[in-house]
Amino acid sequence: MSKTEMNCKNCGQQLNGNFCRQCGQKAKIDTINASYILNEVSDTFLQVNHGLFFTIKELYLRPGISIRDYLEGKRKNHFRPIGYVLLLSTIYALIANLISETTFLGEIVLGIAEGGTNQETDALFNSVLHWIANNHAYSTVLFLPFFSLASFIAFKKYPYNFFEHFVINAYLSGQQAIIYSLFVLIQYLGNIEYYYFQLIPLSLSIGFAFWTLIQLYSSAGKVQSIFRVLLTYFLYFIIVIGIVLIGVIANIG
Repeated sequence: MSKTEMNCKNCGQQLNGNFCRQCGQKAKIDTINASYILNEVSDTFLQVNHGLFFTIKELYLRPGISIRDYLEGKRKNHFRPIGYVLLLSTIYALIANLISETTFLGEIVLGIAEGGTNQETDALFNSVLHWIANNHAYSTVLFLPFFSLASFIAFKKYPYNFFEHFVINAYLSGQQAIIYSLFVLIQYLGNIEYYYFQLIPLSLSIGFAFWTLIQLYSSAGKVQSIFRVLLTYFLYFIIVIGIVLIGVIANIG
């Protein structure tokens, strides 16, 4: 098919040039790979992205379909994934810090750090754990490759590559940060001190992940998708525990 016969991936309009005359999206759609992810990171710090509220709305109304649209080329109206998760994770961390609360990830990591028994051998390892706890936004992005590896393995028979899974999970993590932000505010405004209250946003966040991935992989069927999401969380748990154990063993050695 010649260039003039191509249609825009975003709106379907026939293309005649480097940009769509209807919506303005580029005719050439970049493949999501390592180079794409690196460009995303640089764009996050060098320019202001657009489409924040559109992306939030779409990811709550039809998360799996919206992410599939993005992966297939309908990207003009979406806030870019790396900037999305960094921005919303930062907002969550700021809200938690302003009201003197610890983020959910921070509490888990600090719990691991406080479980150390030898102050001398655990000093470096604990300093890393405290950095993770105190830098929620960056820590979220640092953990994304591990969850993306788990989801890539669990859904390996389906079409998306590892870097596309990174994009999927960046959007997922951004939406989950909104859920945690809302509940940390509810906990503060309602003066709720009950520890298990935090299980509510955790459950909602995991439920949102199930809904998103079941919708994204609709062709697999609900039962198959649910099984593979469960497998994703199991593999992620194994990967994270493995990393922690390696850190503990290396620290003791």
